[in-house]
Amino acid sequence: MELKKLYIVSCVAGALLSVGLGAKVFADNYWQGHGEVEAINEDIDTLSTRLHSRDSEIVQLNSNLSVAKNSAQSFSSQVTNLQQQLTQSEQASQAKENENQRKLTESNQHLAVLNQQLVTVSQQLEVANQKSASDDQTIAANAQALADKQNELDTANQTIISDAQALSSKQSEVDTANQTIANLQQQIKDLQQVATQAQQPASQTTPTPQAQEPVVQTTPTTSEYPAWNPKQTYNGGGNDRRNGDKVTYEGKTYIANWTVTGGATPDKVGPYGAWSLLAN
Repeated sequence: MELKKLYIVSCVAGALLSVGLGAKVFADNYWQGHGEVEAINEDIDTLSTRLHSRDSEIVQLNSNLSVAKNSAQSFSSQVTNLQQQLTQSEQASQAKENENQRKLTESNQHLAVLNQQLVTVSQQLEVANQKSASDDQTIAANAQALADKQNELDTANQTIISDAQALSSKQSEVDTANQTIANLQQQIKDLQQVATQAQQPASQTTPTPQAQEPVVQTTPTTSEYPAWNPKQTYNGGGNDRRNGDKVTYEGKTYIANWTVTGGATPDKVGPYGAWSLLAN
């Protein structure tokens, strides 16, 4: 708007200058008043000076305008560059934001997969713990049943041992009774022989037998029985000993109660058989 005003003033000044110059020529030729002519000339000179000064200002303003335009163009270029940089920066920022969003989405998806795996593993662990607890209960029940059976077996073994010891004692009593019966039978046989001799005729010159004392058989010594030999075959076959077998072992006589395996030496008592000391 200021430039437009300056342009209009310049045009008016030019027109006035042309008119003033023409008026001066006209005044020289036709005006008679010297004083008025000089005044007019002075006015024209003043106006001309002003117009020249205005023209100089207009030139300066045009120069300033050109500088301002150049500055404006430079500034516009800078603004354009800055806008381009801003656009590029915004695009880069948008790309970065898109990349971050993509990575965030991938991370969330991966996290969801891991959470699902965690849930699955937790469920499997729960099932395994339940199975382990069930197995522990089964093992405890089996261990208790085994302990009960072991107690029953120990009780049965103790009963067998007690019965074997009782049988051994009874066998000793039977052996003693059998020995007593054998002694009595021998005494009866001896008395019968005495009675038979007493009934013979008196003419016979048979010396009168004197009364004999009852014969008492003693317990056989260890030398009367075979020495214990783990490889010797007895009536049980192999190296087994059956009930009633008598052997000597380390200077002592033993009798077998029940069946004694070959590995059970006479001085040891087993769960299914035993040796009883018969005589020293």
